[in-house]
Amino acid sequence: MPKLRLVSSNGSSTIAPAHREEVPSSVQLSMDNWRLQGRWAPVPSDYSEFHANLAQAELRRIAHRYKLHIIKEALEVDPWLDGLEVLQVDIVTPSGVEQHLSWNDTLQVFTVKMRDGRQGVLFERDFK
Repeated sequence: MPKLRLVSSNGSSTIAPAHREEVPSSVQLSMDNWRLQGRWAPVPSDYSEFHANLAQAELRRIAHRYKLHIIKEALEVDPWLDGLEVLQVDIVTPSGVEQHLSWNDTLQVFTVKMRDGRQGVLFERDFK
Protein backbone atom coordinates (compact mmCIF):
# COMPACT_ATOMS: atom_id res chain seq x y z
CA MET A 1 0.00 0.00 0.00
CA PRO A 2 1.48 3.42 -0.91
CA LYS A 3 2.20 5.89 1.85
CA LEU A 4 -0.47 8.57 2.14
CA ARG A 5 0.92 12.03 2.78
CA LEU A 6 -1.30 15.08 3.05
CA VAL A 7 0.12 18.52 2.36
CA SER A 8 -1.61 21.76 3.27
CA SER A 9 -1.58 24.91 1.17
CA ASN A 10 1.33 26.27 3.20
CA GLY A 11 3.45 23.20 2.40
CA SER A 12 3.43 21.59 5.86
CA SER A 13 2.90 17.83 5.88
CA THR A 14 0.55 16.04 8.25
CA ILE A 15 1.92 13.62 10.82
CA ALA A 16 0.51 10.13 10.44
CA PRO A 17 1.70 6.52 10.31
CA ALA A 18 2.70 5.14 6.91
CA HIS A 19 -0.54 3.15 6.72
CA ARG A 20 -3.70 2.32 8.66
CA GLU A 21 -3.75 -0.97 10.53
CA GLU A 22 -6.60 -3.35 9.82
CA VAL A 23 -8.62 -4.21 12.90
CA PRO A 24 -8.20 -7.96 13.56
CA SER A 25 -11.31 -9.98 12.69
CA SER A 26 -11.89 -11.05 16.32
CA VAL A 27 -11.79 -7.41 17.45
CA GLN A 28 -14.08 -6.40 14.59
CA LEU A 29 -16.56 -9.09 15.66
CA SER A 30 -16.54 -7.68 19.21
CA MET A 31 -17.27 -4.21 17.83
CA ASP A 32 -20.03 -5.48 15.54
CA ASN A 33 -21.70 -7.24 18.48
CA TRP A 34 -21.32 -4.11 20.62
CA ARG A 35 -23.07 -2.03 17.95
CA LEU A 36 -25.87 -4.60 17.62
CA GLN A 37 -26.44 -4.42 21.38
CA GLY A 38 -27.15 -0.71 21.10
CA ARG A 39 -23.81 0.62 22.32
CA TRP A 40 -25.01 0.82 25.93
CA ALA A 41 -22.08 -1.12 27.33
CA PRO A 42 -18.52 0.22 27.29
CA VAL A 43 -16.51 -0.31 24.12
CA PRO A 44 -15.09 -3.86 24.07
CA SER A 45 -11.75 -4.13 25.87
CA ASP A 46 -10.02 -5.84 22.93
CA TYR A 47 -10.81 -2.79 20.74
CA SER A 48 -9.45 -0.45 23.42
CA GLU A 49 -6.30 -2.54 23.79
CA PHE A 50 -5.77 -2.68 20.01
CA HIS A 51 -5.88 1.12 19.79
CA ALA A 52 -3.83 1.65 22.95
CA ASN A 53 -1.06 -0.43 21.37
CA LEU A 54 -1.28 1.49 18.08
CA ALA A 55 -1.21 4.81 19.93
CA GLN A 56 1.81 3.79 22.02
CA ALA A 57 3.73 2.77 18.90
CA GLU A 58 2.87 6.00 17.10
CA LEU A 59 3.77 8.09 20.14
CA ARG A 60 7.22 6.46 20.31
CA ARG A 61 7.69 7.05 16.58
CA ILE A 62 6.80 10.74 16.61
CA ALA A 63 8.58 11.43 19.91
CA HIS A 64 11.79 10.04 18.46
CA ARG A 65 11.43 11.61 15.02
CA TYR A 66 10.46 15.10 16.23
CA LYS A 67 12.48 15.03 19.48
CA LEU A 68 9.45 15.57 21.69
CA HIS A 69 9.62 15.55 25.48
CA ILE A 70 6.71 13.58 26.95
CA ILE A 71 5.42 15.17 30.15
CA LYS A 72 2.41 12.93 30.78
CA GLU A 73 0.64 10.10 29.05
CA ALA A 74 -2.50 8.34 30.22
CA LEU A 75 -5.43 6.34 28.94
CA GLU A 76 -8.51 8.49 29.51
CA VAL A 77 -12.12 8.22 28.39
CA ASP A 78 -12.69 10.26 25.25
CA PRO A 79 -15.59 12.74 25.04
CA TRP A 80 -17.69 10.71 22.58
CA LEU A 81 -19.72 9.02 25.34
CA ASP A 82 -18.87 5.50 24.17
CA GLY A 83 -16.53 4.76 27.07
CA LEU A 84 -13.47 4.29 24.87
CA GLU A 85 -10.23 5.05 26.65
CA VAL A 86 -7.73 6.74 24.35
CA LEU A 87 -4.15 7.79 24.89
CA GLN A 88 -3.91 11.43 25.98
CA VAL A 89 -0.40 12.93 25.94
CA ASP A 90 1.11 16.21 27.10
CA ILE A 91 4.35 17.02 25.27
CA VAL A 92 6.88 19.79 24.84
CA THR A 93 8.26 20.48 21.36
CA PRO A 94 11.95 21.23 20.70
CA SER A 95 11.09 24.96 20.68
CA GLY A 96 9.50 24.69 24.16
CA VAL A 97 5.83 24.78 23.14
CA GLU A 98 3.53 22.62 25.30
CA GLN A 99 0.88 20.67 23.39
CA HIS A 100 -1.85 18.19 24.26
CA LEU A 101 -2.28 15.23 21.91
CA SER A 102 -5.19 12.80 21.78
CA TRP A 103 -5.41 9.49 19.90
CA ASN A 104 -8.18 9.29 17.30
CA ASP A 105 -9.20 5.65 16.83
CA THR A 106 -11.12 6.29 13.60
CA LEU A 107 -8.25 8.02 11.81
CA GLN A 108 -5.50 6.14 13.68
CA VAL A 109 -3.57 9.36 14.29
CA PHE A 110 -2.92 11.79 17.11
CA THR A 111 -4.76 15.09 17.01
CA VAL A 112 -3.68 18.28 18.74
CA LYS A 113 -5.82 20.36 21.08
CA MET A 114 -6.20 23.85 19.64
CA ARG A 115 -6.60 27.07 21.61
CA ASP A 116 -10.38 27.06 21.17
CA GLY A 117 -10.62 23.54 22.64
CA ARG A 118 -11.27 21.69 19.38
CA GLN A 119 -9.03 18.92 18.08
CA GLY A 120 -7.09 19.38 14.86
CA VAL A 121 -4.81 17.48 12.51
CA LEU A 122 -1.13 17.45 13.46
CA PHE A 123 1.26 19.12 11.06
CA GLU A 124 5.05 18.95 11.10
CA ARG A 125 5.08 22.68 11.80
CA ASP A 126 3.34 21.96 15.16
CA PHE A 127 6.53 20.28 16.41
CA LYS A 128 9.08 22.96 15.56
